[in-house]
Amino acid sequence: MLDSVIIVLRETLEASLLVSFLFVYSNIVRVRKLWMIWAILIGSLISLLLAMNMSEISEWFDGAGQEILFVIVLISLAILILISNLLIISSTKKAIVNRWHMLLYSLIIIIAMTMEGAEVIIYFESVFLNAERLSSNFWGGILGLGIGVSVGAVNYYFLAQLKQLSLTLCFVMLTLVSAGMVSQAISYLMQAGLVEDSYPVWDTSFLISEPSLLGQLLYALIGYEATPTHNQVVFYFLFIVVPFCYLTYYKIKFHNEKN
Repeated sequence: MLDSVIIVLRETLEASLLVSFLFVYSNIVRVRKLWMIWAILIGSLISLLLAMNMSEISEWFDGAGQEILFVIVLISLAILILISNLLIISSTKKAIVNRWHMLLYSLIIIIAMTMEGAEVIIYFESVFLNAERLSSNFWGGILGLGIGVSVGAVNYYFLAQLKQLSLTLCFVMLTLVSAGMVSQAISYLMQAGLVEDSYPVWDTSFLISEPSLLGQLLYALIGYEATPTHNQVVFYFLFIVVPFCYLTYYKIKFHNEKN
């Protein structure tokens, strides 16, 4: 049962935390959440269609269809999150800018819900095929789903109370989330044989094991890898450095204009 909780929690937590961070951003730029709620529903429906056709998709590209699909989704999400971070730093209250925020956040949510939702649906499909452990796996999955959604809701209401500090925390967390997605994308590329696998740069398994609950939570939050390769480390830090360099540049520019 614990394995079921962890598997579904990891997938649910990624989407729920991402949505909660974007909801906080929507408060800052005063974007109506109705569009984002519709995005959750649309993404959920698309995830059902994706899950129903995943077996066929997996056969594409000589059996690497699923990995390549996940690479496209993860890199797209990472870039869109990076753009949203850069955009909110220099955002204004102009309506046209707010429309861009609205469209960007809705698109991110639709894509994230599609991928994570499909994986959850596929998991529950496999649960119903295992009659011996149906009850424990099913209720474990439901528990993981409930915890993941609850954590996202609590995270949103907690950050919403912090006001100005919430912007900084969301910026940092979304930066780490996008970096983690790029790292995951490279992992899928290695699984598909499109990127050469290499020796890990380090091994932190003795500190935090990836299969553990803490390891899975960190994987969902920041794309934690106990044994990352050179390519994963380089692109992970690249997606961290770029937004923080832009943030520093913008703050210096704002300070100079103010003086």
